[in-house]
This record gives sequence, C-alpha cells and structure tokens, in this order.
Amino acid sequence: MAKRRHSRRRRTDLKHYLLIIAACAVVALVMQYLVGVPDQLEDYAEDRMDEAVRKAVKAEVQEAAKTHR
Repeated sequence: MAKRRHSRRRRTDLKHYLLIIAACAVVALVMQYLVGVPDQLEDYAEDRMDEAVRKAVKAEVQEAAKTHR
C-alpha cells in the first residue's frame, strides 16, 4: 500500500498558519503599545505643564498679596 504524503504536508501547513497567526498577534500587540505610548506621553506632559502653571500662578498671587499689605 502506498503511503499518503499529503497528510504530512497538511500538518506542516497548519504549523505555518499557526506561526503566522501568532506573529500577527505579536505585531498587533506591539503596534497597540506603540500607538498608545504617544497619547500617554502627551497626557503626562500636559499634566506636568498644568501643575507648573498652577505653581507659578500661586507664587505670583502670594507675592502680590505680600506687596499689597
């Protein structure tokens, strides 16, 4: 009886598909991280800038209150 050769090929094709799916999943996760980082960095920079402005305004108000007394 002749052996079936295509069954081995099917297993190999399945391995290739699984490898491609896993690679695409990894690429998708990396892209999601890379796309999210700039937004997080922008939010962080805005928060720091707002905090610096608040401190500067508070210092000016305190200085103005001292000079007007």
